[in-house]
Amino acid sequence: MRKDRMLMRDWLQTQADRRSIPNMEWCNRQRTMIRVPWKHGSRSGWTIDDCQLYRAWAEYTGRPTFTLLFSFFILQKTSQLVLH
Repeated sequence: MRKDRMLMRDWLQTQADRRSIPNMEWCNRQRTMIRVPWKHGSRSGWTIDDCQLYRAWAEYTGRPTFTLLFSFFILQKTSQLVLH
């Protein structure tokens, strides 16, 4: 891992502070929990914009920009595994 790159936890905290991801915010005043926007891909009304968090993380870590919808599902699943 590069030393100049933040860990996912630190990156998520920075994004919550900046409010750069829609619907991502701190859950409490102590700033110990972050509400992460999550919409299951099989729900009706799901759009590619619902993957903004995962796309931003992929770009930050230097992963290739995904153009296929299926790739976003893979990225979302990977992020879910990291968060648990």
